[in-house]
Amino acid sequence: MTMKNELSISDTSRRASVTESIPGKEFAFAVTVGFHPTYGHPLEIFLTQRGRSGYPFEEALYDLGITASKIMQEYDTSSRKILDLENQLSLAKNQLRHYRQIVGETD
Repeated sequence: MTMKNELSISDTSRRASVTESIPGKEFAFAVTVGFHPTYGHPLEIFLTQRGRSGYPFEEALYDLGITASKIMQEYDTSSRKILDLENQLSLAKNQLRHYRQIVGETD
């Protein structure tokens, strides 16, 4: 089995993604993973069949990708933690700026 890896960042309105093509004897599949635009972690997955369409499992592959994406998004707290840290840093900077004004220092 040969797999083909493609990195795609075609325009700024789309997420960076990696696609693996998986050829088979009767079917060829593609697995695409999209990444968070700011933090770079996997955010979504798409499972598709390449070539002829109309097979019953196409919908199942699509639903499986949606379910996997929701799981990744729900259980990944890294971006939320980073945003919390950024907010705390911003508050600390504002407090420092306020204290400097009180004692007469300038930025």
